[in-house]
Amino acid sequence: MNLQNPNAFKAVAEGVRGLLGRFDWDGANLAELYFESLEGADNPARFTPMNGDARAAFRSAAGLDPADHFDQSSLRYWKGNSPGLKQFLDFRAGVTARQQAQWIEEVEQVRKSSCISISR
Repeated sequence: MNLQNPNAFKAVAEGVRGLLGRFDWDGANLAELYFESLEGADNPARFTPMNGDARAAFRSAAGLDPADHFDQSSLRYWKGNSPGLKQFLDFRAGVTARQQAQWIEEVEQVRKSSCISISR
């Protein structure tokens, strides 16, 4: 799910708020909000996020398309531990931190409105 896309985030947040509001929960677990890439950049097919929103955001921040780094014919193709790869990994970490904060705030708003007890 591309939670960087504002429309997707809004739809998912609505569903989560509805779910949290329907039941008497003893907490909410947000532990799986990260980009899982078991083989890292060595397996481009499973390396996330590479959706259009993520690529556009990275292109805006770094001036290049991360997809170029997986194209062996590109001058930007990365091998091993390159500065370009580190730059994209740092970008992913920032996106993850922002998404986690955003979801904590979403759950906190539900807690405030319905007296759900959430431990941190």
